[in-house]
Amino acid sequence: MNTETLSDEEIATRVERSRFEVMRTVEAELPMLARRHRRRVGITIAVAGAAALALTAGTIAVVQATREQINYSVLCYSGASTSSSYTTATDPTATNTKTGQTDRKATDPVSVCGETWRMGLVGQKPDPQRDPNTANFPVPKLVACTTANGVGAAFPRGNSSATGTDFCNSLGLTPWPH
Repeated sequence: MNTETLSDEEIATRVERSRFEVMRTVEAELPMLARRHRRRVGITIAVAGAAALALTAGTIAVVQATREQINYSVLCYSGASTSSSYTTATDPTATNTKTGQTDRKATDPVSVCGETWRMGLVGQKPDPQRDPNTANFPVPKLVACTTANGVGAAFPRGNSSATGTDFCNSLGLTPWPH
Protein backbone atom coordinates (compact mmCIF):
# COMPACT_ATOMS: atom_id res chain seq x y z
CA MET A 1 0.00 0.00 0.00
CA ASN A 2 1.37 3.26 -1.09
CA THR A 3 0.51 6.21 1.03
CA GLU A 4 1.50 9.59 -0.04
CA THR A 5 1.53 12.50 2.25
CA LEU A 6 0.32 15.62 0.54
CA SER A 7 1.21 19.06 1.51
CA ASP A 8 -1.45 21.59 2.35
CA GLU A 9 -0.70 23.35 -0.91
CA GLU A 10 -1.19 20.14 -2.95
CA ILE A 11 -4.49 19.42 -1.15
CA ALA A 12 -5.68 22.95 -1.85
CA THR A 13 -4.76 22.59 -5.54
CA ARG A 14 -6.61 19.25 -5.88
CA VAL A 15 -9.69 20.60 -4.07
CA GLU A 16 -9.63 23.65 -6.33
CA ARG A 17 -9.40 21.41 -9.45
CA SER A 18 -12.32 19.30 -8.18
CA ARG A 19 -14.35 22.40 -7.40
CA PHE A 20 -13.56 23.75 -10.89
CA GLU A 21 -14.72 20.50 -12.51
CA VAL A 22 -17.96 20.47 -10.49
CA MET A 23 -18.67 24.12 -11.36
CA ARG A 24 -17.93 23.51 -15.05
CA THR A 25 -20.36 20.57 -15.06
CA VAL A 26 -23.04 22.58 -13.25
CA GLU A 27 -22.60 25.54 -15.59
CA ALA A 28 -22.90 23.25 -18.59
CA GLU A 29 -26.15 21.81 -17.21
CA LEU A 30 -27.72 25.09 -16.02
CA PRO A 31 -28.91 26.39 -19.42
CA MET A 32 -30.52 23.04 -20.15
CA LEU A 33 -32.17 23.01 -16.70
CA ALA A 34 -33.30 26.61 -17.14
CA ARG A 35 -34.81 25.76 -20.56
CA ARG A 36 -36.61 22.78 -19.05
CA HIS A 37 -37.90 24.94 -16.22
CA ARG A 38 -39.07 27.70 -18.60
CA ARG A 39 -40.72 25.08 -20.82
CA ARG A 40 -42.50 23.53 -17.82
CA VAL A 41 -43.64 26.95 -16.60
CA GLY A 42 -44.81 27.88 -20.12
CA ILE A 43 -46.73 24.64 -20.53
CA THR A 44 -48.29 25.05 -17.08
CA ILE A 45 -49.39 28.60 -17.87
CA ALA A 46 -50.77 27.56 -21.27
CA VAL A 47 -52.73 24.67 -19.77
CA ALA A 48 -54.04 26.84 -16.93
CA GLY A 49 -55.01 29.57 -19.39
CA ALA A 50 -56.78 27.12 -21.67
CA ALA A 51 -58.62 25.60 -18.71
CA ALA A 52 -59.68 29.02 -17.44
CA LEU A 53 -60.85 30.02 -20.92
CA ALA A 54 -62.79 26.79 -21.35
CA LEU A 55 -64.42 27.14 -17.94
CA THR A 56 -65.30 30.78 -18.58
CA ALA A 57 -66.72 30.04 -22.02
CA GLY A 58 -68.70 27.16 -20.61
CA THR A 59 -70.03 29.33 -17.83
CA ILE A 60 -71.03 32.06 -20.24
CA ALA A 61 -72.70 29.56 -22.54
CA VAL A 62 -74.92 28.12 -19.83
CA VAL A 63 -75.77 31.31 -17.98
CA GLN A 64 -79.52 31.52 -17.84
CA ALA A 65 -81.30 34.84 -17.86
CA THR A 66 -82.91 35.84 -14.60
CA ARG A 67 -86.51 34.76 -14.00
CA GLU A 68 -87.45 38.46 -14.22
CA GLN A 69 -85.88 38.75 -17.70
CA ILE A 70 -87.47 35.52 -18.90
CA ASN A 71 -90.94 36.44 -17.66
CA TYR A 72 -91.13 40.16 -18.31
CA SER A 73 -88.76 41.18 -21.11
CA VAL A 74 -88.47 40.34 -24.79
CA LEU A 75 -86.09 41.10 -27.63
CA CYS A 76 -87.76 42.82 -30.59
CA TYR A 77 -85.65 42.20 -33.71
CA SER A 78 -85.78 44.49 -36.73
CA GLY A 79 -85.10 41.66 -39.19
CA ALA A 80 -85.51 37.92 -39.61
CA SER A 81 -82.04 37.19 -38.23
CA THR A 82 -80.42 37.06 -34.81
CA SER A 83 -77.70 39.34 -36.19
CA SER A 84 -80.20 42.11 -36.97
CA SER A 85 -80.57 45.00 -34.54
CA TYR A 86 -83.02 44.60 -31.69
CA THR A 87 -84.64 46.49 -28.85
CA THR A 88 -85.26 45.05 -25.42
CA ALA A 89 -88.81 45.74 -24.29
CA THR A 90 -90.61 44.94 -21.05
CA ASP A 91 -94.23 44.81 -20.02
CA PRO A 92 -94.93 47.47 -17.43
CA THR A 93 -96.00 46.57 -13.93
CA ALA A 94 -99.63 47.38 -13.25
CA THR A 95 -100.70 48.27 -9.73
CA ASN A 96 -104.31 47.97 -8.64
CA THR A 97 -105.06 51.36 -7.06
CA LYS A 98 -107.81 49.92 -4.85
CA THR A 99 -105.81 47.02 -3.38
CA GLY A 100 -102.27 48.26 -3.97
CA GLN A 101 -101.44 44.81 -5.32
CA THR A 102 -99.01 44.58 -8.20
CA ASP A 103 -100.25 42.63 -11.16
CA ARG A 104 -97.85 41.59 -13.86
CA LYS A 105 -98.48 39.11 -16.64
CA ALA A 106 -95.78 37.14 -18.38
CA THR A 107 -94.63 39.00 -21.47
CA ASP A 108 -95.86 37.88 -24.88
CA PRO A 109 -93.19 38.70 -27.51
CA VAL A 110 -95.67 39.25 -30.35
CA SER A 111 -97.90 41.70 -28.46
CA VAL A 112 -95.05 43.63 -26.77
CA CYS A 113 -92.92 43.79 -29.92
CA GLY A 114 -96.00 44.67 -31.98
CA GLU A 115 -96.44 47.75 -29.78
CA THR A 116 -92.74 48.51 -30.05
CA TRP A 117 -92.97 48.36 -33.86
CA ARG A 118 -96.18 50.48 -33.83
CA MET A 119 -94.40 53.18 -31.80
CA GLY A 120 -91.48 53.18 -34.25
CA LEU A 121 -88.94 52.04 -31.64
CA VAL A 122 -87.78 49.10 -33.75
CA GLY A 123 -87.65 48.58 -37.49
CA GLN A 124 -87.95 52.28 -38.30
CA LYS A 125 -85.49 55.08 -38.78
CA PRO A 126 -85.37 57.07 -35.55
CA ASP A 127 -87.46 60.24 -35.72
CA PRO A 128 -86.79 62.46 -32.70
CA GLN A 129 -89.71 64.71 -33.71
CA ARG A 130 -92.22 61.89 -33.42
CA ASP A 131 -93.81 61.02 -30.08
CA PRO A 132 -93.74 57.22 -29.76
CA ASN A 133 -96.98 57.34 -27.75
CA THR A 134 -98.92 58.79 -30.71
CA ALA A 135 -96.97 57.12 -33.54
CA ASN A 136 -98.74 54.51 -35.61
CA PHE A 137 -96.16 52.73 -37.75
CA PRO A 138 -97.06 49.54 -39.63
CA VAL A 139 -96.48 46.32 -37.70
CA PRO A 140 -95.20 43.33 -39.70
CA LYS A 141 -96.32 39.78 -38.97
CA LEU A 142 -94.15 38.66 -36.08
CA VAL A 143 -92.95 35.21 -35.04
CA ALA A 144 -92.21 34.50 -31.37
CA CYS A 145 -89.14 32.40 -30.50
CA THR A 146 -87.14 31.64 -27.36
CA THR A 147 -83.45 32.53 -27.22
CA ALA A 148 -80.81 30.16 -25.84
CA ASN A 149 -80.94 31.87 -22.42
CA GLY A 150 -84.74 31.57 -22.18
CA VAL A 151 -85.79 35.11 -23.10
CA GLY A 152 -88.60 35.57 -25.64
CA ALA A 153 -87.88 37.25 -28.95
CA ALA A 154 -90.02 38.39 -31.86
CA PHE A 155 -88.87 38.52 -35.47
CA PRO A 156 -90.64 39.98 -38.50
CA ARG A 157 -91.72 37.07 -40.67
CA GLY A 158 -90.93 38.88 -43.93
CA ASN A 159 -91.68 36.75 -46.96
CA SER A 160 -91.24 33.49 -45.09
CA SER A 161 -94.10 31.02 -45.32
CA ALA A 162 -92.47 28.65 -42.80
CA THR A 163 -94.38 27.61 -39.71
CA GLY A 164 -93.45 29.38 -36.49
CA THR A 165 -91.56 26.27 -35.36
CA ASP A 166 -89.61 25.99 -38.62
CA PHE A 167 -88.93 29.73 -38.66
CA CYS A 168 -87.46 29.64 -35.12
CA ASN A 169 -85.51 26.44 -35.84
CA SER A 170 -83.96 28.05 -38.93
CA LEU A 171 -82.57 30.76 -36.61
CA GLY A 172 -81.21 28.16 -34.18
CA LEU A 173 -83.93 29.04 -31.66
CA THR A 174 -86.93 27.25 -30.23
CA PRO A 175 -90.56 28.33 -30.65
CA TRP A 176 -92.10 30.50 -27.92
CA PRO A 177 -93.95 28.06 -25.67
CA HIS A 178 -96.49 30.34 -24.02
